[in-house]
Amino acid sequence: MIRWRFACRPLRRPFVPVYMITGEKEMADHEARLVRLEEGMYFQEQRLEALHEALVRQQRQLDDMERQLAEACLLLRLLREQLGEQGLGPENALPPHYMPERY
Repeated sequence: MIRWRFACRPLRRPFVPVYMITGEKEMADHEARLVRLEEGMYFQEQRLEALHEALVRQQRQLDDMERQLAEACLLLRLLREQLGEQGLGPENALPPHYMPERY
């Protein structure tokens, strides 16, 4: 008869901190890796800040352009109304092929 409870029991090892396993060289390698990661994170934060500033600047430009377009549309609407009142609007304009000077 096979005793399964001994075969399925996981092996347990005592917890050993990393600094006890690795030597001085490995610790120096880990320290250098940590420094490189921190430097990379710093430069990524700088790039992210620059991108944010560019995005804010572009949004301001877009807002200004939308405002200018709205003003231009309003001015165009007013001019069309004035031309319509004077009888010179597009509905009363002569077609482009009509040339009264030829007749």
